[in-house]
Amino acid sequence: MGLRARTGLGRFSLLLGLVLIGGGGLPLEAQPSPRPPSSPAAPPDTVNDPRPAYDLRSLERAIHRHVNAVRARYKRSPVTWADSLHTLARAHSRDMANRDFFAHTNPSGEDVQARARRQGRTCRRSLEDGAHRIGFAENLYRGTLYNRIETVRRGDTVVERIIDWKTETDLARRVVQGWLKSPGHRRNLLSPTVALESIGVALTPRNLFATQVLC
Repeated sequence: MGLRARTGLGRFSLLLGLVLIGGGGLPLEAQPSPRPPSSPAAPPDTVNDPRPAYDLRSLERAIHRHVNAVRARYKRSPVTWADSLHTLARAHSRDMANRDFFAHTNPSGEDVQARARRQGRTCRRSLEDGAHRIGFAENLYRGTLYNRIETVRRGDTVVERIIDWKTETDLARRVVQGWLKSPGHRRNLLSPTVALESIGVALTPRNLFATQVLC
């Protein structure tokens, strides 16, 4: 169940008027004709449920725990959190959120290998059969921070939006479920040749971007 953070912004109206007080005013014959009373102004669109204060580090670690829970279910060894890869993962999520794209290759033409080289990171693992695994694997996710939005209207004007926000646990579970539903992301998530990972999350007002980097 999402988090409902109802606040008391509510509906309000604004009444504009002009009142003349005191003597010595205009002569009677020069008095302007009285104005009809002003009608209340239509209230602006409001959102009565502000977004919860999600903790990015806590959310990233929750995704990491869900990753290892899924790997255990499929008889895979757990992956270890790598602080050295966190900047790489977080930077790509932030870039997708800021530049409004969703892709492994950014608008500058850099994939995860190029972005890693720019940060001085490399991935080379020795496997049990004497082979080597070279290069990073990457999983991406984009989704909403809410389950649903209830809209209240007055005529044609939206006067209230009540948002059922997802909890951090809900978000972490949905990120990993999304990766499991995508064949390529699923292979990366369950790969027996990866040992390290980091998760980077970025948020917009209504959406979440997550990047998983594996080595």
